[in-house]
Amino acid sequence: MVNSSSSSSSSSSSSSSSSSINDLDNIPKTNSKCPPKPNKEAPRIRYKTYYNKTFTVANRFEMYQVHTIHLHGVHHFFSDANDHDTSDTSSLDKSTLLRRICMACCVRYRRQRIAVERRHELADNLIIQTYNKKPEFIRKLFSKTVEGDALRTTVRAVHRDLYSPGFFRRKRRACYMRTGQEFIRLMAKDGGAIPNDEKCRKHQESEDEEIRKRKQRAFHSSPEFTYTLLPDGVFHISRADTGLRNIASKHALQASCEPEVIYAGTCRFEKRDDEEDIVFVVDNDSGTYAPKNKKDELARLKSLLEWNFRGLKVDAKIYVPPGMDDNEDDDDDDDDGKENA
Repeated sequence: MVNSSSSSSSSSSSSSSSSSINDLDNIPKTNSKCPPKPNKEAPRIRYKTYYNKTFTVANRFEMYQVHTIHLHGVHHFFSDANDHDTSDTSSLDKSTLLRRICMACCVRYRRQRIAVERRHELADNLIIQTYNKKPEFIRKLFSKTVEGDALRTTVRAVHRDLYSPGFFRRKRRACYMRTGQEFIRLMAKDGGAIPNDEKCRKHQESEDEEIRKRKQRAFHSSPEFTYTLLPDGVFHISRADTGLRNIASKHALQASCEPEVIYAGTCRFEKRDDEEDIVFVVDNDSGTYAPKNKKDELARLKSLLEWNFRGLKVDAKIYVPPGMDDNEDDDDDDDDGKENA
């Protein structure tokens, strides 16, 4: 088992220099930063789909769907390099445990607040992405000011409305799945199916050429979705191919204004000429969190998705927005400066 993986890594590393730097499939498969997949199969995955009528008229008379998928193994694939206890509660002191018990018993603490508290505790031992501090609006959104509090309250109210089960849970459908085919069928019902050649050609002509090249989008490609992965394994995904859908699927809205996430970006489904199976493509295109790949986070995300969805083919790509090609070096310099300070 070990010999085969090492031989594949040596062959892939020799060919990676001549291929595109953005294609993570050309990066050696066995990287010390990315842990191997567990030997056992992942448990079945619980997911919830929420049907919202708020955007029905502007959404071409279709109910807007948002999906919450509870992934397993986030602590395994995104564990920090430091030696931490991998259990959820052993790293907590007695006062923290007592506070959590009181929160669970007290009526005034809602379930959402307990979930937020747990995410913050889990994030201490995980590789996380913080919000992007360069855009002024993002800094204002997460600032500890009156204006920042008002903005976060508004965004969280919209999040609760989108992800609310409704009266008698009539606007929510919950079920389980195990395989990648089940995941593909679920997203196909929400417009994630591969369009015909004519629609693909029209979409390619209407898309900005530079964006298309940077996205490395295949000709047979589904509409784009956005996703956000939280420390407790919650994977929010929603369609974002129109103006209104793009607003309703913002990463800050999906994460309910959490300042820290595991990862975020956009995703789509592709049918490539040289492959029979549909490929699930993910990237790091998020202006809110600007996720980095310094610790092979995209490779970790790829392994996480492939382990949870049995048989799913995942392709992880690095997306560099226009005008940001030289900013990665600047970020490294800033980080070095902070460490030296």
